[in-house]
Amino acid sequence: MSSPNQLPNRAKTSAEWFLGLLLQPGFSFLPALVVGGVFWASAPDNGAYGFMHPTQVQLPSLLYFIGFYVAAVLAATLGSMLGRRIGTRLQHIGNGPTAFQNAYYVFTAIAASGVLLAWLKVLSVAPHVIRDLAELNGNAMKIALTEDYSVLYSLRYAAGPAAGVALFHRLSLRPKSKMTRLCDWINLVAVLLGAALSQRMLITQACFVAVGCHLLALPERRISWKSMLIPAGCILVIATAMTYVRNANFYADRYNVKTPAGVMQIQIARYLAAPMQVSLSVSRFAAYSDSEASHHSNMKYLLLPTFLHDESRKTDFSGGVGEQWYLGFTDVDKTLTTNSALAEIYQDAQGNTFVFACIAFFVFAVIASGLIQLNMFISVAGLMLLYSFAEIWREYQFNNGLVYFQLVAILAATVIGIAISNLQTIKFRRYQTR
Repeated sequence: MSSPNQLPNRAKTSAEWFLGLLLQPGFSFLPALVVGGVFWASAPDNGAYGFMHPTQVQLPSLLYFIGFYVAAVLAATLGSMLGRRIGTRLQHIGNGPTAFQNAYYVFTAIAASGVLLAWLKVLSVAPHVIRDLAELNGNAMKIALTEDYSVLYSLRYAAGPAAGVALFHRLSLRPKSKMTRLCDWINLVAVLLGAALSQRMLITQACFVAVGCHLLALPERRISWKSMLIPAGCILVIATAMTYVRNANFYADRYNVKTPAGVMQIQIARYLAAPMQVSLSVSRFAAYSDSEASHHSNMKYLLLPTFLHDESRKTDFSGGVGEQWYLGFTDVDKTLTTNSALAEIYQDAQGNTFVFACIAFFVFAVIASGLIQLNMFISVAGLMLLYSFAEIWREYQFNNGLVYFQLVAILAATVIGIAISNLQTIKFRRYQTR
């Protein structure tokens, strides 16, 4: 894909400026962090936003909190600058659009296979899945999937980035190839089926990748807020429907919220406000803890994929959600398990939190910003790493097993796509020499 800096000779629209933040690892997480702060400060005392009482904020804890995210911004920004320089010099590497297209076909097969296998497992374990959906108990499908979990079911996570490329094709590029169009529709159906298995994040990833592909490949195309209304509206309706099917009973019983719009509003508020609550609580804990606590650090877990972590650290068996070690000193709902990268890094780095965060964010920003410059399918992996930066406000994803599966699948599809392209070239040359 081309560089995000190769823009036409015209002023960028406000929509383009905002969407451009997605490709800046040092800034992509800030909008969610700010909005989360607003929800946190205005949270009701009935626990609807994930906690009963906002944590007490004092100057040392506030400075620790601000310092962490300032360090994240600076490290990721510097890494992005270096990554773009390196990537620009490597832009000539690649086998052209044919290799990209072949890799996309392979990746579609991976994503569709993963979703199909996952659904076959759910239907075999819980044949009453339709009844669960009708009774607004969508979480039952995820529970069924985690029984006797197989690594093959993790292939369904490829549906997110695959659908992102498909959305880019359908909304922006409009390729004429029948095979590409078929793969596009397969991926769009696959991401909906994958999201129905309590993996709504796949839809968010698809939207992120689609926007990233557009900004990188078609920088001359003008984007306005008006042009985004219909796609954004459709995605919001789908996300609201899936959230309602999954959580309607929970919110009706706890908070007497029974409308799809009301459920979606509280869900968004909980997901944004709870990480702020935990981040501030952990910041207070860290600010007043012994600075020598670093000898208890266990930073290997921040580098190892979560599927290699000890079972004692996991709250499920589908890849590993980190344990909520901070429950003893913060008020947050136990059902919320992704509550800020700061908390996850501090758990294992402790006194070395700032040092580790700066190094990790710098290195991954270099890799992500370098990959998106390449004219190869592997550039999609760069977008997925950038998506991980956009999630820093709620989760440290650079050791997430889900992300590793996605990156490995993209790499495999890229290699196979190049191999197929080379074979096609060899056959064509042999045909010409006859």
